[in-house]
Amino acid sequence: MKDGVSLRSGDGRVTSDGRGLRLESLAAVDAGIYQCRAQGHQDSALGTALVMLGDTLPMLKYRFIEQSLQPGPAVSLKCVAQGTPTPAVSWLLDGFPLQHSPRLVVGQFVNMEGDVISHVNISSVSVRDGGLYRCTAANSVGNTRHQARLNVYGVPMVRPMGEVTAVAGEQFIITCPVGGWPINMIQWQKGGKKLPLSRRQTVSVNGSLVINNVQRAIDEGDYSCTASARHSHTSTQPVTIRVL
Repeated sequence: MKDGVSLRSGDGRVTSDGRGLRLESLAAVDAGIYQCRAQGHQDSALGTALVMLGDTLPMLKYRFIEQSLQPGPAVSLKCVAQGTPTPAVSWLLDGFPLQHSPRLVVGQFVNMEGDVISHVNISSVSVRDGGLYRCTAANSVGNTRHQARLNVYGVPMVRPMGEVTAVAGEQFIITCPVGGWPINMIQWQKGGKKLPLSRRQTVSVNGSLVINNVQRAIDEGDYSCTASARHSHTSTQPVTIRVL
């Protein structure tokens, strides 16, 4: 019995040979008071054990996959996480927080097994929804994350970035938040000059700008990102980098 209720084999995780009890894939719901009773002709005996679960690093039981599709259909991206304490799941698109809208909703709930089910539901996907999605499950022990692309066919569309913050002496990474697929080239500029301008700067194939050992006097300022596709379709957005 668990918490006074008889346990039954059959859910795939609980097995018993009459002498011992085995639980597979231990989850938060398995914590509690377990009892075993031995019955004889004239008497019986009862044994009791308390099962407590310590803190555990979050793990992802389910991860969404990369998709490539035309604009229009509904799309759902899902991550299922478990851990103790119960983790919270957050989402980013190309490194920026997701912008909720009537078309895009982020939600999560905890099921009976203690798993956190988090999802991004897009009612009618458009070009601007394309990019690298990341889900991160975090609790007091640590965090784990997963990322994959949602490719939506169409001309480039760089989303607004506004102002971002870097820390002097540390590495800074920013990804050009572009929708549309396929993309042939992504370029970064500062003051009208194409990057990189020094060995501290790198522009990766996926459109990320990496600045090592950030220096306020040199690296702070106004930048821009331009995404290009075939047939001369381009999209550009500015971003201001402040250095603390």
